[in-house]
Amino acid sequence: LRFMAILRPWRRLTYRFAFEQSLIERWLELVLRGAAQNHELALEIIESSKLLKGYGETHRRGLENFQILLDQVIEPGLGTSRPGELAKAICSAREHVLANPEPVWLKENMNDAEETQTLQMQSS
Repeated sequence: LRFMAILRPWRRLTYRFAFEQSLIERWLELVLRGAAQNHELALEIIESSKLLKGYGETHRRGLENFQILLDQVIEPGLGTSRPGELAKAICSAREHVLANPEPVWLKENMNDAEETQTLQMQSS
């Protein structure tokens, strides 16, 4: 254990530490942008961090789901004028992922949502 304690300062030099810090900064920036639009939206963005938990395979799945949620739901949604609907979409996606943590579900539904949105925009 002493050896592990000696290595602790080196953690800040690792790729994983740098990656996690950039993800935290990105998430905090999205929380601030959401808070500027709607209090409920900011809370849902904060709650999305519940997807990041565990070790090994559990952590990998949670991280993948979290990144999909950030990339395909939260960031694009912050540009819209409907923060209430975005908050509900984030909540719904988070609850589904927590019930079934496989990233396949979220990927498939996000692709379906994008296709539906594209078709709606083309028909308008």
